Amino acid sequence: MVPKILSTSIWALLFPMKTCHDYFYNKEGNRIVKYLGRTDYINHDLDLILKEIGITTDLKTPHINKSDHKNRDHYFKDKLIINYLNKKDERDIKIYQLIEEEMNKLQMKNQKSNLKMQDKRVSIVDWEKDIYAKGQQLNHWPYTDVVSDVIRLTKGRDRKKLRILEIGCGACNNLWFAAEVGFQISGLDISKSAIEYGESRLEKLGFEQADLRVGDITKLPWEDDYFDIVLDRGALTQNNYQRISKSLEEVRRILKKDGGIMLSYTLFGLNTTAIKYAKEVSKNTYDFFTESKFASVGLTSFFGKSDIEELFSEFSSLIISKKSSEDLQTRDIRETYSVIAKQ
Repeated sequence: MVPKILSTSIWALLFPMKTCHDYFYNKEGNRIVKYLGRTDYINHDLDLILKEIGITTDLKTPHINKSDHKNRDHYFKDKLIINYLNKKDERDIKIYQLIEEEMNKLQMKNQKSNLKMQDKRVSIVDWEKDIYAKGQQLNHWPYTDVVSDVIRLTKGRDRKKLRILEIGCGACNNLWFAAEVGFQISGLDISKSAIEYGESRLEKLGFEQADLRVGDITKLPWEDDYFDIVLDRGALTQNNYQRISKSLEEVRRILKKDGGIMLSYTLFGLNTTAIKYAKEVSKNTYDFFTESKFASVGLTSFFGKSDIEELFSEFSSLIISKKSSEDLQTRDIRETYSVIAKQ
């Protein structure tokens, strides 16, 4: 937001004149406004804003290294500061108000853009291009805890009448097992390559009726009150807390209101050693791993028991389990949580 007008003397004290200057001019060609310092990615929209209110600019685009930014049309600055250099008459005050109003609009636009970015999984590792498209992580066997929990929780029920969805289904190793024991199966993954592989695999095994879709776990393309079980094995933990929360809202929507079950596995604990080899990019969410197996999967969230309780708080009942293992050679710790949540 543009700050209030300060006197020239105060500005001189706070911001030494060694900073690069860019100026605004009014229609008469008088220099009236000055930039000091730098601000976040202001593009040529600002020039259009100023021209609309009768101000031309001599803004200079600083040198941008190709390795830093692909788009050289953006002005890279850290902080926008407007300072009047001439007499502040009524016209100047009006110009100031117009600039402030338009800059606030631009700031709101940028904030909305940032929120859209947060709605996506942003990481240095792309699960489609860097993993599944290269034939990696195409697991064959189902996760052992999935097998035992699904069998136990549906004991005595006609599984042919039950619908199960796996979010982040990957190579469909868990869904293959679910179909084998009778479930109507559905799966969703952000990776087109994973879904194509899963479809081919299930078709060869005789499960052509599987409903597999490419999509985002925060926007599940199924109707309300539809599934008996929703399964997550390592998908939620590969997202930030905001996306996990949105995904769980969607899970509650599509789960049957009377007895629907959410099973979540491999939610990594905060005591996992790999955290110290990474950069925290948002609350308990890390990326840029320099060591450990996490370097190959990218962005990962880690949890304490209270974090899981908060994220799953809208479910009527919750069972949380924790496992911890230590590599006796490296002393690295791997901590994981699993969750059984019921509507």
